Amino acid sequence: MWAEAVQLEKEGEPHNIPEELYSAAEEVAKHHTVHDPIAERVIRELSKLPKTDAVVTANDLYEAINITDPTRQFGQAGRSVAAGARRANWQSKLMRPPGMKFSGSVRCYVAPRKKARLTAYEFTPPADKSSAGTWEAVELEETL
Repeated sequence: MWAEAVQLEKEGEPHNIPEELYSAAEEVAKHHTVHDPIAERVIRELSKLPKTDAVVTANDLYEAINITDPTRQFGQAGRSVAAGARRANWQSKLMRPPGMKFSGSVRCYVAPRKKARLTAYEFTPPADKSSAGTWEAVELEETL
């Protein structure tokens, strides 16, 4: 397909999908998209948080989607989490989230930024399996 596009471009012919076919192309693409339950859980979980200026640690996100075994946080599961975050318009970054009480950088997921300051959110697991966990903003300590 790429070779065809290159050849059409060399010949001065249009090689992009015409705008009137976008909806049909989107429908075809849906049939060729692999269902990823981990990515879907990530999207659902991140949708519970503000759409901008939010940050969560990867560990909290894994806990929220019920992946608590550290060995599952790499490989395909890790790629699925990253893909779900990208689809939710969040970026993966190594950073020290604001208000977190540890040193060094950790893997975080960051919502699009509109302000200079991010708000960090921590996940609190449910008390029992019949309820859902909650995300809470981290209170920043005041410095003297």
